[in-house]
Amino acid sequence: MNYIPWLLSILIILICVLLIIIYGISFGVDKSLAFFRTNLLAMLLTVVVLEPIRLRIWASIVTFFRRKSQKEAWLNPITNVISITLYDDPKDARTGDYLRYRLLDDDPRYRPIQKLSLTETYKDSMRIRQRARIRKAMNIYGLFFVLAAVLTVGEHTIAIQDFNKSNSGFWSDFHDVGDRQELEKYITGPLLDKFFGTVNNAQTDQSPEGQIIFMTELQIRQLRTKDQSDFLKNEETQNYFPGWENSRDPLDPDAELFIYSPWNYTVIDSNNRVFGEFSPVYSQSGYIQRIYPGDKPTAKRQLYSIMNKNWIDAHTRVVFIEFIAYENADRIFSSIQLVAEIPPIGNFYTKSTNVRSFRQHYVMNGIDILLLCTRISFTVLCVYLAIRILMSMIDMGPIEYLMSFWRIIELFAIGAGIAAQFIYMSQRSYTDHAWMKQNNERYRELIKSDPLNWSVINDISSAANAFHWQQVVMGISVFFSMIKAIKILNGIKYLEIMKGTYFRAGDDLKNHLIFMVCIFGGFVHASRVLFKETHDFSSPMRATQMVLGFSAGFYTSTDLLDFHPYSGGWYLFCHRLIFDFLLMTVTTVILENSFRENKELFERKKKLKMISRKRFRSKMATRKKKYSQIKKSKNESELLSNKRADDGII
Repeated sequence: MNYIPWLLSILIILICVLLIIIYGISFGVDKSLAFFRTNLLAMLLTVVVLEPIRLRIWASIVTFFRRKSQKEAWLNPITNVISITLYDDPKDARTGDYLRYRLLDDDPRYRPIQKLSLTETYKDSMRIRQRARIRKAMNIYGLFFVLAAVLTVGEHTIAIQDFNKSNSGFWSDFHDVGDRQELEKYITGPLLDKFFGTVNNAQTDQSPEGQIIFMTELQIRQLRTKDQSDFLKNEETQNYFPGWENSRDPLDPDAELFIYSPWNYTVIDSNNRVFGEFSPVYSQSGYIQRIYPGDKPTAKRQLYSIMNKNWIDAHTRVVFIEFIAYENADRIFSSIQLVAEIPPIGNFYTKSTNVRSFRQHYVMNGIDILLLCTRISFTVLCVYLAIRILMSMIDMGPIEYLMSFWRIIELFAIGAGIAAQFIYMSQRSYTDHAWMKQNNERYRELIKSDPLNWSVINDISSAANAFHWQQVVMGISVFFSMIKAIKILNGIKYLEIMKGTYFRAGDDLKNHLIFMVCIFGGFVHASRVLFKETHDFSSPMRATQMVLGFSAGFYTSTDLLDFHPYSGGWYLFCHRLIFDFLLMTVTTVILENSFRENKELFERKKKLKMISRKRFRSKMATRKKKYSQIKKSKNESELLSNKRADDGII
């Protein structure tokens, strides 16, 4: 009958899951994800924090009110009957002793065990168990690292990188925009020409074979400020008539004349965020104008109409031009956001333009099947390791568990792996939601009548954002798993030699690395002074990334030689000469000398460890005997010389 409670528990769980799914369908994507995150956080807090605290408080209360101050109170009384065999006949007693000693001789389990032998046996068994645990940990975390690395590399295919570069190059003329007038000319000119340079939505300029199509409308969005002297401290959210005329009733400023104004502020709830130069992050809301494909003259008249009524004016701070491209051959989405930031001083910044591509989760070939199996295996492994961590937290307590550095590293590695899988599932849900809209036969009509609910720009942009952060979080998981490998492999010959190499290099390596950092900073500063007008050296962070890439030997993705072919060439030559040939050579020499010394020391220690105690005593005795013989012969020679001196013999 023990299976009845289990069946009832499973039945209740399934009913709860069914109710959650039914209610979750009515919530929508964003609300469902928020509901899932809230319940997951509540479960973790209950298991990891609240339940251990409750058990500790309850144990303290019970111990306080049910004290056992006497030592005898902790001892369990003997309730079993003790039988004592008495022998009346001495012959029977001798027979019992004989049988008892025969039992000791015949069965080794009854023989007395020496304490030293028991200690050595225990140490040997513990060493065997330790090696087994290390081997098991190496297998588990080695598999975890390999699966995470395969997913990180496999998702970022060459086709995605090529499509990213293709889109970035095709829309690179947007970076030439320098003021408000040029932005208006670009929107009404080159932007419309490229957007409508299509045949059945297929881009003929960028993709003559028709593999690249524009899936969506052209969305032009702006964020405004109430005060011209600040950036976006007081963001404007009021609805306006064309020409930014007030739509509120003069007699009642809180009431609008119309609920919907032609230039209204649209609130969009989306997980997609745009990072900028003058603000950490921008929302997806704002004042939106939409250009639908199919009729270029109508679109041009619409844009000229709003531009003539100063749609972009002195209160405009950020302008976003957003649309979605789709590469049909490899089934790749690309979220394109052309961003123009306009600070109060009036200059333009267009370097925050964002192009993010990701591949649709669709099985097309054997590599897709391999990646799908890898992701399933990685998810199962993450769940297994997470259960182990939770059980350890319950046994040890969360505070004691988090006091260990290596356990925190393990928690970060597993937590990042699980978080990456949740982000991947959100990417899939956003993509499926977009395809569901696109597959509707009346999509072109519905998007014009209700663009807020039927536009897929926010869905694909959120999916692209999720793909980006999935790669970031998966990289964090790989990083922490590599740190965990240092603890697992501690004591192995290769790792011990490598650690000893860096430690023995000591001050020489530290001083040389400090010198290299100073030279690196000098190259970064020089690039900012000489080539500040190029995109690769437009900011200190970007310049640092480029110089670091030059140090690694990556030169193909820079625009330095396009703007400065002569001085840029000499800059790269000097950088390669100083870093690759001089500084790196000195680093190699320092590490090579330290490696040789450490290897010799490691081999010497290994030989000493292999000597047994008996052999070690024999060596010491032989050495002591040789020393006494040498000392005796030396004393005899001194006595002989003294005797000759006394006899007058020179």
